[in-house]
Amino acid sequence: MKQKISHNTLSPQDNLPDGIADPALLIKKITKKVTISSNAKNINNTFIWVKMAEEIIDRYSNFDDKLIINLQYHLATVLCDMLDYAKAKDLLENAIERMLFQKTKDYKLFSKCYMYLAKVLRYMKDFNNAQENIEKALKIDKDNFNNLSELAELLFLLGEHKKAERLFKKALGICIKSNGRTHRKTASIYFHYGIFLFALGQYDTAQKYMNKALLIYIKSVGEKNLYTLRIMGHISWLLYYKKEFKAAFVNMKTAYNGIKIILGADSHESMICRLNCAKILVAMKQYEEAVNYLENPVVITDKIETMLLLDYEESIMIAPEVLFLKKGSSAIRLIDILSKKNIPVINNASLIKKLKNDCRQFEPIPEKHYKNIAKVYVRLHGKKNRS
Repeated sequence: MKQKISHNTLSPQDNLPDGIADPALLIKKITKKVTISSNAKNINNTFIWVKMAEEIIDRYSNFDDKLIINLQYHLATVLCDMLDYAKAKDLLENAIERMLFQKTKDYKLFSKCYMYLAKVLRYMKDFNNAQENIEKALKIDKDNFNNLSELAELLFLLGEHKKAERLFKKALGICIKSNGRTHRKTASIYFHYGIFLFALGQYDTAQKYMNKALLIYIKSVGEKNLYTLRIMGHISWLLYYKKEFKAAFVNMKTAYNGIKIILGADSHESMICRLNCAKILVAMKQYEEAVNYLENPVVITDKIETMLLLDYEESIMIAPEVLFLKKGSSAIRLIDILSKKNIPVINNASLIKKLKNDCRQFEPIPEKHYKNIAKVYVRLHGKKNRS
């Protein structure tokens, strides 16, 4: 079935894509297109069907509850991968509401909807409602490894580390027994357990589990799959904390280039990876290359011995962040190099004096300096607009 862009509106009377006149058949086909199976080689191919799936749900919302609920669930999982949590939440809540009124329920799908809604709410930092929904999923299917893993992740965020670790191990044991040690579902739990261990500072053990997950994903879906790239990004940051900066940069750059192709250069995830590339290069003292990964870099200096490099990307930062602070002859040399790369240099001794004792590397500037830094960016953008 090929997507036909010309079919922007759909109704029971329309000549549907590829001549499909039966709404039930169309819904089933679109559901298949937005289903991310464990064998999916490239979920980028799934994203192009999202708009049509959304339209079909809207047009046929009262056609057949079971078909629409199934489509809502699968579309929500794709939207979650696109980081569109608000839409995913609405779809899952509607699907659950529909199921509550069904006489004959698909309890497996019911559990999945509760579990995925818990995941979305966790991403949205609504932990109380997330816990309520994952507990509902577990009441339906108490030994489901996905439900156990989701609860483990949530308990970790709530600070219940021992309970979380027990659940991760239980989920992993059930998954290995059901699917084997080299299945993608097992790899997913390896990965999330690795993130948990990483957060606890157990870097070597965390890397072992993440590497297991990465090898399984590369073998099963390839190096250019979104999930594979996300694992590489997390391994990169783990390597950064282990001060293995060269390997960290190689992994992060690969993740950035791949995610940029799949989700777009302006996606939240791509921009985070790009900024992380810059931070790793700064750690490697490769400042000239680092600025190539920044969106709005600006140097503030006193022209004597101190320079501060800031960057600001509104969609991923709450305020401009500090990339590095330099003093002495190295600051003077860097100012000369960066100015030749057309990085704006602001000479403001009084501002630098206020900033240099308050700012920390890779952290937003303190709130008390917002007004002064805002003036700097307004001035720069004003210059750009006049040029």
